[in-house]
Amino acid sequence: MMGYYSGIPTPLSHDNAKVIADRYLASVNNPDLRIDEFEEYSHNFYVSLIEKSTGRGAIEILIDGYSGNYQT
Repeated sequence: MMGYYSGIPTPLSHDNAKVIADRYLASVNNPDLRIDEFEEYSHNFYVSLIEKSTGRGAIEILIDGYSGNYQT
């Protein structure tokens, strides 16, 4: 059976994951949102977006630590 990643995977750097998170935030096109939490785990990055005006949570995304793909 094949593994999830072919070959030897190269982990995404913290800075590269931050760029992906920033691009996602820009794509939402809502100036009232900002990144609140940005956490790195062994296989992914967790990002939460909050409303600037209220401080309430709005969106959470996971960024795959190897491919850079994200899911909301």
